[in-house]
Amino acid sequence: MTETVEISRPKSVEKHEIAAKKLFGKEAKRQAAKYEKKGLSSTAKRITELIIAQDTAKNGVYLDIGCGSGKICFELLKNGVKKTIGIDLSEKAIEIAEQLKEKFNFQDRAVFVAGSFLDVEIPTTEPIQGIILHRVLCCHPEAEKILQKVIALNPQEIYITLPTDNRIVRTIHVPIGVLTRTFTKGFQAQLHTHKKIFSILLEHDYTLVLKERKTLWWTYVFRKENKTAV
Repeated sequence: MTETVEISRPKSVEKHEIAAKKLFGKEAKRQAAKYEKKGLSSTAKRITELIIAQDTAKNGVYLDIGCGSGKICFELLKNGVKKTIGIDLSEKAIEIAEQLKEKFNFQDRAVFVAGSFLDVEIPTTEPIQGIILHRVLCCHPEAEKILQKVIALNPQEIYITLPTDNRIVRTIHVPIGVLTRTFTKGFQAQLHTHKKIFSILLEHDYTLVLKERKTLWWTYVFRKENKTAV
């Protein structure tokens, strides 16, 4: 097993995770059906394209944090990636991912784990080529601690999708956040500054090698400095 980092967090964060687990668990079945009918969202599709374009992809292990029903994992496997690991708070989402894994016959190449990324042990003894954080940091109040554990796993590539961060979005975010927290009894979308996320990764020898905008979303690719850029 890959070595893990013990990270404690306050009760308010645990409450947020419980609410997120319920919220995304309810969405899992609908999202899986949408994926089978229409494929990935544009930003998720872009991440898979970027990974598949790498020479290292076919021999690599990729970890998708907040994998939901496993959509990105399955697309990577369909395109020749060696192995994927998906982690999600929702047991319901992971249950659906396991069903799809069997349906697509990826039993030997896909592994799914239910639980908080901050808690679980990563089920692999192989080096992790890439870690995917697709629309995940914006759903957790402790992005810095998530990044600390990501860095501790020492991936060569990190793929991140974040919402646009500007004054208008932040102004709208405040009332929407209050309503969402009230409705879900604890969950609130987060707006972590891109600058702060960049600084954490740059301090640990990662270089920003790609940035793209799609409507309200930004996709970033970071890589260890001694690796070839995307």
